[in-house]
Amino acid sequence: MVSTFRSCTAPMSTTRPFSVRPATLFASTALLLTCLGSAYAADATLYGQIDLSSNYQHGDDDVSVHSVESGRMSHSFWGLRSGEDLGGGLRLSLQLEAYFRASTGQLGRSDTDALFSRSSLIAIGTPGLGQLSMGRQSTPLFANTTRFNPFADSGGFSPSMRHYFGGAANRSVFGDSRWDNSISYATPVFNGFWGGFSSQLLVSLPEGDANGGKIGANLMYMRGAFAMGFASQKVKANLIPGDEQSTWQLGGAYDIGRARAYAQYGQIHHAAADSTAHISSIGASLPLTRGRVLVAWGRSSTSYPLTRTGNAPVIQQDTFSLGNDVEVSKRTDIYVVFTYDRIDGLSATKSYSAGIRHQF
Repeated sequence: MVSTFRSCTAPMSTTRPFSVRPATLFASTALLLTCLGSAYAADATLYGQIDLSSNYQHGDDDVSVHSVESGRMSHSFWGLRSGEDLGGGLRLSLQLEAYFRASTGQLGRSDTDALFSRSSLIAIGTPGLGQLSMGRQSTPLFANTTRFNPFADSGGFSPSMRHYFGGAANRSVFGDSRWDNSISYATPVFNGFWGGFSSQLLVSLPEGDANGGKIGANLMYMRGAFAMGFASQKVKANLIPGDEQSTWQLGGAYDIGRARAYAQYGQIHHAAADSTAHISSIGASLPLTRGRVLVAWGRSSTSYPLTRTGNAPVIQQDTFSLGNDVEVSKRTDIYVVFTYDRIDGLSATKSYSAGIRHQF
């Protein structure tokens, strides 16, 4: 849905200064952005999606959980975007996106998320020179991960997303799938190649070390039925001076008629723990009369110094998902997904989900 904001008036508020509730903050922010759109005489587009599912999960400890959850196939969010042509092919654009939990009405993926935690950026560029952007934005590794697995950015069902961004310490990446205070550049497409670079500025510490800095890049290629991509990032730990984590990932996809096959392999190395996680996945998207069958399997195997000397086992996590995603309209789909997740020696769970996702 496209909403064009042209004018804005609002009555004076009688609310006391320090009694702002989350719901009030949400409404006030949306109203403020509406007014700003009018003030600059530019069109602003309101968009987003809502994803809700009913879930049943059963663990090997014989504990069962029934729940209604938001964002298992894709995180629910709303956003505003606007832009202006500056002439000579140069275009300025801005984007503000906020997660919300549709099952409870709360903002963010969790209570720790800022208001515009999905994205908050301004960008400038041309079709021939690429685009430069600043703010909070997704990482090159996240883009590569979502492109080369059949469940895309699903934090609930995609083995790749669960292993790279949702695992335990030393077995998943530091720094989230979005980086604050980052500068990014995206190249134009040239003979099937394009790429990107992103950096979060370092924070200097009194002892001369650098803490909290992040840097990442990716390179994509697409020609006909074949696509592949490589991504890498290095993250300084936010709490341990001198510590860092290095990650790389290679992904590919190939179209076979209307079906598509996917594969990924990558590593995460954590310097302080001297641990290395080897993450691999394969999957496919198979067409139906309406919708698609999605299937994916992934494994994360993490080794430590004691593991390499034979004095401790490798920590291995296997995740398998099988689902059917049916499009009922251009903006609405319904899905059912079975997921099995097992961490050797720790836990195993089976989950069954049925949900609906609507874009607006």
